[in-house]
Amino acid sequence: MLSKLGILLVMLVLLGMAVLLFKESMMPGAFSRPKGSREEDKKKYKKERRETVLIGGPRLYLFTGKKQMREFSINRPNWLLGSWTKADCVLGDATISAKHCRIFRDMADGKLVYYLQNLSIHNPVEIYNPERQCYEFLRYKECVPLKEGRQKFYIGEHKAVIDMESMGHGPEPEMEDADGIMPEDRGHGAERGRTRIYEKHSTV
Repeated sequence: MLSKLGILLVMLVLLGMAVLLFKESMMPGAFSRPKGSREEDKKKYKKERRETVLIGGPRLYLFTGKKQMREFSINRPNWLLGSWTKADCVLGDATISAKHCRIFRDMADGKLVYYLQNLSIHNPVEIYNPERQCYEFLRYKECVPLKEGRQKFYIGEHKAVIDMESMGHGPEPEMEDADGIMPEDRGHGAERGRTRIYEKHSTV
């Protein structure tokens, strides 16, 4: 008797599973991900994704002859210059390749380092070498690290000056007073305009 009940119970379980599988086949999406939704999610992510804007990056100045034409902030990890309409800096004259060069950053020995890479075969980037006091061509896809201070290079007929800035934060300065006045802003020739914000709390 017990064996018959056990067999009946197993048959009922199997029947229930068969019904569930049948319903799933008749209603796709009830138990599975709707077809095409993964591709839609990918498109939505790609549309919403944006590149991080950097802070404290270098600035780029472009000159034509001796006249400064444009100024840029290198505010992305990978920054492209060329005649391509989607470049970060678009230069439309005939001496510029579609993707002429790029400025990108990477980590080296725990520090952020910016690099200049030549991507042009016909008009390679010329960068000034202060040790030799002359401009030097970069080979195709050659990278050079950009040092602190100002560095000069030519992209086509345009002279570029890149001004590197400090990328890190130093130690927190010690406050001299409880009211937050910085030592360099207190008295002895400090401009009152710089310390006006502290006047109502200051004892000096």
